[in-house]
Amino acid sequence: MKKPTLNPVFLKELRQLVRSRVVGWGLLVYPIVLFIATALCVAAERGHGSRLEFDLGSGHGIPPCIATGIILGIAICVLLPVYAAIKTTLETVNNRMGLEFITNLTPSEIISGKMYAAGLLMVVATAVSLPFFRLAYLLRGVMLSVVLAVPIALIFLGLATLALGMLVACQRRAVALRIVEI
Repeated sequence: MKKPTLNPVFLKELRQLVRSRVVGWGLLVYPIVLFIATALCVAAERGHGSRLEFDLGSGHGIPPCIATGIILGIAICVLLPVYAAIKTTLETVNNRMGLEFITNLTPSEIISGKMYAAGLLMVVATAVSLPFFRLAYLLRGVMLSVVLAVPIALIFLGLATLALGMLVACQRRAVALRIVEI
């Protein structure tokens, strides 16, 4: 039986994610976008009622929950898979082959390491959006099961789009692997 070890490509990708300016700026801007969208939704809901009171008995949490869900869906179902696919594709452009091409790692280990790192980034983005889902729940009108199910469903949908994005990105990578084998 094989001794369980961490995927070296996963560790390399995590190191690159930590050092990446795109990820750093994304993690700074993402909560600000969520805050602005939630604040606008709450302000719009407050504008429909009386100016002096804000009734918490009605469903004021539905618009912030929808806005947070849409922003989270765009982030983890579109932006992160595209980022991972572009990053994977650019590794083989101009014959800049990494060390994983000359080691004894299988192609599935290389791709799974890249997908693990992107999946972890999806979990981080979801964790950043959870306080905004909780605010929507506290404003009432949204059931707890919805607040829990939407992020989980979006993570699974994001993983599916990530797999599709990596499939597209690996078409160029397959050509590079054939060159290495020759």
